[in-house]
Amino acid sequence: MLIILFPILSLCAAVLTVVCTPLTWWWAFLLFPAYFIGLYAAFFLFAILISPFFGKKKEPKRPNRLCRFLLVEAYTVAMFFMQVHAKVEGMEKLPPKGTTFLVVCNHLSNYDHMLMLTKLRRFPIAFISKPENFRIPIVGRYLWNSGFLSIDRRSARNALTTVQKTADRIAHGGMCYGVFPEGTRSRTGKLLTFHSGVFLSATKAKAPILVIHVTGTDRITRRAPWRPTKVKMDILAYLDAAYVGSHTDAEISQDTYNMMLERFPQN
Repeated sequence: MLIILFPILSLCAAVLTVVCTPLTWWWAFLLFPAYFIGLYAAFFLFAILISPFFGKKKEPKRPNRLCRFLLVEAYTVAMFFMQVHAKVEGMEKLPPKGTTFLVVCNHLSNYDHMLMLTKLRRFPIAFISKPENFRIPIVGRYLWNSGFLSIDRRSARNALTTVQKTADRIAHGGMCYGVFPEGTRSRTGKLLTFHSGVFLSATKAKAPILVIHVTGTDRITRRAPWRPTKVKMDILAYLDAAYVGSHTDAEISQDTYNMMLERFPQN
């Protein structure tokens, strides 16, 4: 939203400044980028200044809407200034707004979840994330209060607790959750073996699954911000609750893995 609003406000402010002052019109060409950058600087400063008010000690019962709004907008702005040009295919496969589901996607970089949050902003999506991400200054507070859940893979009991929380929030909390079945980033771009346990939250919640495949996000770090990066997000399938209820975790894992391989074969 801000990526559209701020340029409009900057243009209006530049025009009004010229109209209300003795400045000539060519000043508008200098004032527009100044206002544009200033608005974004003010936005990030505001997000930083209010971050201490979002605590991390107590797990929120439901995501903070302001936190989620600021997080998604910050990601949108970051992707814009890093010159990430995203192409999305398969939007017609998305369910109606208000539907809750589990999102599964291949994992290439730290930008994968940013891409999905910005392109699927109409759905309240959070992600299962490693504990270290919640210790990132400022960002960690926003992740925590936006509904992201930490998973400790070293402890089967703790991991199962996170799976149950995910299932409860999908079934009763009005949230969608994203997981990466590979468990870690692929360093080669090839699809790694899936861990069927990540599908347990969907089967427990009897919730649909949205299958997504991303390409190009692993090149963003090497190219941004000086060179544009083309990335692609393909929405491969929407597996309804009936499908999930009639298949085991292992079967769903294999089906989604084959789905990605079929559309994006290994090199």
